[in-house]
Amino acid sequence: MAKVVIDIETLGYPFESFDETRQKYLLKFSETEVEREEAIQKLSLYPTTSQVITIGLLNPETGRGKILFQADTPLNYSSDDGTIQFVTGTEKEILEQFWQNIAHYDQFITFNGRGFDCPFLMLRSAILQVQPTRNLMPYRYDASIHCDLLEQFTFYGAFRKFNLDFYCKSFGIESPKANGITGLDMKQLYEEKRIFSCHCERFSVKQSVRFDFVGTRSRLNIVETDKPRYSNGNPIFVRLVIAERGRTGSDRLLRDYTPLPIVEVALSANLNGG
Repeated sequence: MAKVVIDIETLGYPFESFDETRQKYLLKFSETEVEREEAIQKLSLYPTTSQVITIGLLNPETGRGKILFQADTPLNYSSDDGTIQFVTGTEKEILEQFWQNIAHYDQFITFNGRGFDCPFLMLRSAILQVQPTRNLMPYRYDASIHCDLLEQFTFYGAFRKFNLDFYCKSFGIESPKANGITGLDMKQLYEEKRIFSCHCERFSVKQSVRFDFVGTRSRLNIVETDKPRYSNGNPIFVRLVIAERGRTGSDRLLRDYTPLPIVEVALSANLNGG
């Protein structure tokens, strides 16, 4: 039986992008400023007010997978060991890729997939007129097709629900939250548009290295760095503050780097001219 693990990240559209009627509807039950901010933060939870920005797929038996994510720059590359492929596109394009990729799998594995990921994917596909290839919401009590681990851990609601981080720690499994990235970081990461790959063997303060920056070669200087975080001996996160040497000889700082999962160090940054 071919199995695939599915996980998605979503991001709410700017509140200002909705017309006045929909803004009033979204804030209908918000009486205070705090409640208003909470309502706006929750826009990422609904497929009518947000978009899919990342879809992760993993075959748990082979360890091979694919990350589909939105980006302005077309990218298609693999991890150093060839097990994970990274592909960019528009939301519609990554949804189309997703449905093509899962067509041949027999079982889908999620965490709260019935309550979020799967209906979200299906509704976003409907809105963008993307044709699904599978029914991600089959009979709830047959886990042979869709195994939602949250449903299994709670015995379909018999016990209290805990988040994935809590379950991982309870079972002695490394939590995906251990490296500091959560869904709350998605807005900042997505808005920091610039993505580039760093090809260097090691990182040290004030080290000068060559970077591939949006397909071109640039001389960048690392002016500040945190130690890379490792998993099984491989670097998976690194935080850098980098300066680009301009034509005038002055440095333009690339500030506010937030770590992303990396193979060749893939970073998302905000260019603040200096």
